[in-house]
Amino acid sequence: MIKENKIKKTYIVAAGIALVLLILFLLNLLFSDQLKILKGAIYVVLLPASIALFISYLLTPLETRIRNVVKNKTVSVLLSILVLAIIVIAMFTLIGYLLAEQIAFVVQKIKDNWTFIEENLFKILPDSITGYLKNVIYNYNDIDISLVMSLVNRFGSVLGSFFSILVTIIMVPVFLFFLMYEKGKIFNSLLVVVPNKYKSHARELGVRIDQTVTKYFRGKMITILSLSLFFCVGFSIIFIIKGEISIPLAILYGLFFGLVLAFLDLVPYIGPTLGTILPMFFIAILCTNTKELILYPLLVLAVNFSGQWLQKILIEPIVMSKEVDLHPLLVFTSMLFFGALLGFVGFILATPICGIIKASAQYFRELKNPIPVNEPSVESK
Repeated sequence: MIKENKIKKTYIVAAGIALVLLILFLLNLLFSDQLKILKGAIYVVLLPASIALFISYLLTPLETRIRNVVKNKTVSVLLSILVLAIIVIAMFTLIGYLLAEQIAFVVQKIKDNWTFIEENLFKILPDSITGYLKNVIYNYNDIDISLVMSLVNRFGSVLGSFFSILVTIIMVPVFLFFLMYEKGKIFNSLLVVVPNKYKSHARELGVRIDQTVTKYFRGKMITILSLSLFFCVGFSIIFIIKGEISIPLAILYGLFFGLVLAFLDLVPYIGPTLGTILPMFFIAILCTNTKELILYPLLVLAVNFSGQWLQKILIEPIVMSKEVDLHPLLVFTSMLFFGALLGFVGFILATPICGIIKASAQYFRELKNPIPVNEPSVESK
């Protein structure tokens, strides 16, 4: 009888899911234009909210430390957001300065070493790519107005979304403040829609999810700070030894590439790989002979591998022994899946969704197999 009831419930759930999917399909056929407008409106709200949620977990460890000092949550939240704003402004200022100072330098360096590049690099590239690169380099100082107009037209679609970008930039700090300051109130307001008999489970599950994601990001931030220091020092030393640029500029480049590579560690596996390409490409441009072209990119790789080795052998075992770890493969797979499903929003929310999956699976497993309470033995009686 119990087995028949379970089978019946399974059929009912499957039929309900099929009915919902059918309704969504029909709605999409009948009201496709209206649904596109609705989707766009939801996205305008969901994008800044998801970015703010992601940042709130990154800032939680800092906010907690500040609150322990100032003893005021409002002040600690505002100071945390201020620190974030200073870091973001400093990074964009650094990027702008490096771009403004070095684009012409890099192009000139390529021109100076053009024979060497043709003899070595272009041998392994397709003719279509080499032809395009030659055209760009030789015509860098003689940009035709038609090229400028074509670029303007090509970026017209991007400029057309300026309003949504502006709304996102304005709304992220607003969402961030309330998510950090009133997280408990927001969570309790969401519990209102949960039926009373499930409310205790929803509350416990919400607390566990928040703890899992918070501890994961706390561990990741410690890892990122450690890697940032290591990579910044390592890359700066390499650029100083190379000697093609001034020491202050070499330190700035080391700082920039080190921070980028460390923060890309938030994307497991593929992040560190992509982050290594930038300093390798830059140092390769500065090389003037085959020996340097082999030596200095290998030094960059050595710094990267050394940092990753220290992370796996020393940093993560110490940090993750105190924190709850989400397996990198689970995080990476979630980023790919939810990024393809929901776009940039899904990519941002992938890690919190991982926390939901892990905490939910653990909680429901505990409900299904509760830990037995040891009854007093005969001797104790």
